[in-house]
Amino acid sequence: MAMNIVTWAELENSTISYPVTVTIGVFDGVHFGHRELLRRAKEFNDTNPLVLTFAPNPARIVAPASYRGDITTIEQKLKLLQQHGIHDTVVIEFTRRFARTSGEIFLNAMLDRLRVVRVIVGHNFRCGAGAGTDANDVLSFMVKRNIPVDIVPPVVDNGGPVSSTRVRDAVSVGDFRAVEDCLSRPYALDIRPVGVRCHDAGGFTVPRRGIRQVLPRNGLYSVEIHGCRRDTSAEEVSGPAGRRQSSLAPVESSDSIRDTIEVTDREIVGMTSWKRVDFILFRSS
Repeated sequence: MAMNIVTWAELENSTISYPVTVTIGVFDGVHFGHRELLRRAKEFNDTNPLVLTFAPNPARIVAPASYRGDITTIEQKLKLLQQHGIHDTVVIEFTRRFARTSGEIFLNAMLDRLRVVRVIVGHNFRCGAGAGTDANDVLSFMVKRNIPVDIVPPVVDNGGPVSSTRVRDAVSVGDFRAVEDCLSRPYALDIRPVGVRCHDAGGFTVPRRGIRQVLPRNGLYSVEIHGCRRDTSAEEVSGPAGRRQSSLAPVESSDSIRDTIEVTDREIVGMTSWKRVDFILFRSS
């Protein structure tokens, strides 16, 4: 089933007129904690589960100086939500103007635009101007309107609570085993927006500027490259090195700012004929 993706602006005229169980959040990474919210939203037979999420990540707008980057792009996030059984998603464009909206106004607008039967949020959920509305405030607001709210406690493993912050911390220091523990998949860096410069001797260079996802510190990492394609007389096909193990090293410039990511592999030759590299997957070993 294809995912029904609706923007906040389109919602008033959308086809989502049926009763829904709404779970609200950024869902950056769609990690184990997020998946518990999704699981609970899918439990009810009287409603369709619906995710209400934000793009870009609110932290990019309200705290750009300290924001390290996304775990997933919006395209990756939507695909992961669909893989976990969500077929209705409302995407709110998070702007400076939207950031000034109070939590009460936001929740009222959600109820005006959707047939909300129940709401599911994480224990650390916050919304509204200055993140002034927390999960308990949502509960109080909805109880007055006879709408039940499920506040989901954190999912905890041996490393502690699973969270997007924990994943970002692990990516930042290059601990991709810890990343996979939270995501149950390798970390996928989407380099389609920036493109690559291929080397005749094998491998390629990726410009750091333009990548919106969090990057690891300088070092050598075991990676897989995916989506490599080259010109053929027929349709585009996956190249032979599409899943080859390689080494990846972010390279520092003279002013100690990482300018490029270098992927090197002597067996990846003739890459000047390749049209595109889509993803770099960081492996835990």
